[in-house]
Amino acid sequence: GGGLVTTRSFFPIHPLSDRPSIMRIAAILPLFISLCHSKEESIPVIEIRGEGKPMSSAQIRHLDEQANGGPLQIKVERRWKPDVCERTAEDDWITFHYKMYLEDGRKVYTTYDRDPITIQLGADMTMQGLDQGLIDSCETEVLRVSVPWRLVQREDKGSIWKHIPTEEHWLRFDVEVLSVTKFSLAEQFKALDKDGDAGITENDVVAVANELKEKYGKGWKNNDVDNVLAAKYFVRYFDQNNNASVDFAEFQSTIEKDQNEMENKKTGKQPKGLKRKHGLEWLLDFNNDGVVTNKEIDESADRFEKGLPEKKDEL
Repeated sequence: GGGLVTTRSFFPIHPLSDRPSIMRIAAILPLFISLCHSKEESIPVIEIRGEGKPMSSAQIRHLDEQANGGPLQIKVERRWKPDVCERTAEDDWITFHYKMYLEDGRKVYTTYDRDPITIQLGADMTMQGLDQGLIDSCETEVLRVSVPWRLVQREDKGSIWKHIPTEEHWLRFDVEVLSVTKFSLAEQFKALDKDGDAGITENDVVAVANELKEKYGKGWKNNDVDNVLAAKYFVRYFDQNNNASVDFAEFQSTIEKDQNEMENKKTGKQPKGLKRKHGLEWLLDFNNDGVVTNKEIDESADRFEKGLPEKKDEL
């Protein structure tokens, strides 16, 4: 019975009026089915098996770097820039808005519904990759900075960067530069004079150190450094008339004296370490050779606690 129903779907005959036709169909049907099976069996079958555990994120990144021929670097796409452009450099201040996207194109954060971000470039106030991408930009420029995993890692993100994911292979930042302030000693002084009274005091230094840590995740390279002791050392280092406040003339003359000494020491072999930076970290180059060594970082907490002698030239 089931065979007749199947047959009727292919051949328009009446089962009672055409018995010879039914007999012929019954005879050839096994051959037809056999041919269909033989065609199916001739189609090659590819079997895909997943062997072992899926690759970890670290393994995928390793393969990406192998394909790249080395560690992945940032990618910068300059989408719009003004005709006249004074490009940023390390130590400049930059204010910007940005939108952040994951590798699959999903937008996960924007600053356009809140205040823009202001950082000093090269001062460890953001992730290394974003910092690199913002150098050489200009005011009002619109750019896209793609940052690989290894260059978004940050031990302490602070409140500004707490939303930055750290396990994405790539992050994309669409940046609109709002303003740029070129570096000068006068601008650096203003950044340290927190209350704007034309004098840097211990309270100013503590306030700056606390803000850098809380907002940007930037602390002293030696975690044992106490902000209050460091502030006392800072003011004593620059204060030439011993009035517990540093005016701009004192700040400028001390920096220039250090820079002259650093220039004179360039003739010899330079030690391994970090380039001396402006701001609070200026203190860490205790021997004024332009390089902050690991030894100086390790000793910084003890030096700040000990303080400076009455005659600073004794150092």
